[in-house]
Parts: sequence; structure tokens; C-alpha cells
Amino acid sequence: SGSLSDNTVDIGKATQRFQDLYLSGGVYLGGTGSANYLSDYENGVFTPTVTWQSGSPSYVSQGRYTKVGNIVTVRAKIQVTASGGSGIVTIENLPFTAYSVTQAGCGTERGNTGKSIGVWVDSSTSRLSMRYYDYSDVGANGDIMVVSATYQVA
Repeated sequence: SGSLSDNTVDIGKATQRFQDLYLSGGVYLGGTGSANYLSDYENGVFTPTVTWQSGSPSYVSQGRYTKVGNIVTVRAKIQVTASGGSGIVTIENLPFTAYSVTQAGCGTERGNTGKSIGVWVDSSTSRLSMRYYDYSDVGANGDIMVVSATYQVA
């Protein structure tokens, strides 16, 4: 009839869907307030670089991230392939620079000990630091460190 309606029209159905949606701006999800506005969403991979406070064991690493607006969650897996590290472990080359120091989360190291890890993202960097609660040997061959952190980007 040409008249405007509100909250009455669906786009597609469960078995009749659209494939892609291209927008020049963001999208409002679940409401029209600023808290409902989504302007950025991204998934990706990154290669973490790792240093130990003492020593430099060999390792292999892989990382993934999800960014929604200005919040990013990173997940990294580091497997030590040659012994020799201890102390605070620093993971660099995060995909985005942190806005401020963030108590980011925690992680665990599995291998011989199952140590707990405190995790924080350093202010204005793309560096994640981890402090083991018992860090006499955090770089033994075969150890796998798995960490997840969520922080606000600059």
C-alpha cells in the first residue's frame, strides 16, 4: 500500500536466505541505540613471537583472533621444541596495539607440571606478558602453552 511499517518485514527465511550483505556503514543488532551498533567484525590469524626472561628455547607458535568493534580476543598456542627458558614469558606480534594495560585473562601450560599463568597486555603495545606462578622451568622440551586474552585496542 506504500505506507511505512515498523518491525514487520523479514529478509529471507530459514530455507530462502541471502548470501552476502555489503554495507557502507555498520549495522544495528537488536535495537537502535548506540550500544547496538556494530561497525567492525574481523577474524584472522597471526604468528606470535615469544621471549623468555631467561634463556631462549626453540618453539613453534600459532595464533588466532576475533575483533568486534574495539575489543579483540587472541588465542595463542606455543609448543617448546628445545628446553632452556624460565621466568616471565612475553608474546609479541599481537594483531592489534592495546589501548591500556589490561588484566587480560589466564592460561595454562601443560606438559610436566600444568602450571598456572597470569596474563596481561602491556599498554600501547602489541605485547602480551605471562607470569607463571611457579616459573622455575617454563621452557622444557614438549611443554605447550595455551593462552587466551581479551583487550581493548588503541
